[in-house]
Amino acid sequence: MADSSKAAKNQPKSKRGSIKGIKGKRISYRTVTDNEEFRNTLSDAKNAIGARDRWRVDVHDADEYKRDLKIIADNGNGVVAVKPNGDIISVASTKNGDVRGSDLLRIAVANGGKKLDSFDGNFNFYVSNGFTPVSWTKFDPTYKPTGWSSRRDKPESVVFFKYTGSKTSKITAEEFYNSVKPSKNYDAAKRKRDRQM
Repeated sequence: MADSSKAAKNQPKSKRGSIKGIKGKRISYRTVTDNEEFRNTLSDAKNAIGARDRWRVDVHDADEYKRDLKIIADNGNGVVAVKPNGDIISVASTKNGDVRGSDLLRIAVANGGKKLDSFDGNFNFYVSNGFTPVSWTKFDPTYKPTGWSSRRDKPESVVFFKYTGSKTSKITAEEFYNSVKPSKNYDAAKRKRDRQM
């Protein structure tokens, strides 16, 4: 009994909000405290993405979201979570709804999101949404994500970003890789980014 009340204490409080979406429409969202509900909605959103891109969305075990701010936008058409340290994770929007990935990032930033990491295939998307690349590490097949296929998908580096809001100095992936040396592994790249926060 004490454990469940302690877990409930650590849960972010549920709230509703809205934000102007990239298409001009207001995007409504709500935070949820139910980890299973969030994970199931994320899984549904992930499954609605094409197989070539689906593997880039990371779905954790439900209990790994217990301290995170879990956000569901417009009836499940998009989800995103923000960790207590400002790390944005589990970004996914369905193809059918009005919610876009850019909308989810705006919601996450408005709710304390300030950094993230992602595979190289999302590089231009994050840069165009105000995130600045700081560090990176090469793809490690030992930690290949679920759904990644060596027959279909190329190995993609993992890039660590911080939110600056800058949309004017758009660095290309090639410029970034030529100017920043790779870190030896995921944790080293993460530490390098976090030191600049």
